[in-house]
Amino acid sequence: MGEHFERRHGSRAWVQWLAAVWAVAVLAAPTQAHAQLDVNRATVEELMQLPGIGAVRAERIIQARAQRPFSDWADLQARVSGIGPKTAQALSLHGLRVEGRSYGSDLSRGRAQATGRTTDIAKKNERSYH
Repeated sequence: MGEHFERRHGSRAWVQWLAAVWAVAVLAAPTQAHAQLDVNRATVEELMQLPGIGAVRAERIIQARAQRPFSDWADLQARVSGIGPKTAQALSLHGLRVEGRSYGSDLSRGRAQATGRTTDIAKKNERSYH
């Protein structure tokens, strides 16, 4: 088809046609956006929708949460067997949150608090408000 189209309409029209077909395909494709799901409010069924969480792990999360809500990602990892840094990162990338925070946000906050230093951006923002 491409050769026939190009002879009949010219190479520029062929490129425009290909670009239009590509744009339609890209816009019609499902997105990879993940809805956020807070571990302290999620049901077993919702947790099991996440890659890496089956029935056993979902039940562990629910049982640990029944004792008290998770305060942060470190708390979730400490209290639920089978959730380490790699699993926490993967779950966070798929939309799981602890108190509205992603896995990386806890790490950066913890480092700043542990060292007593804030990031350059935080320092800049702090200066701009004073």
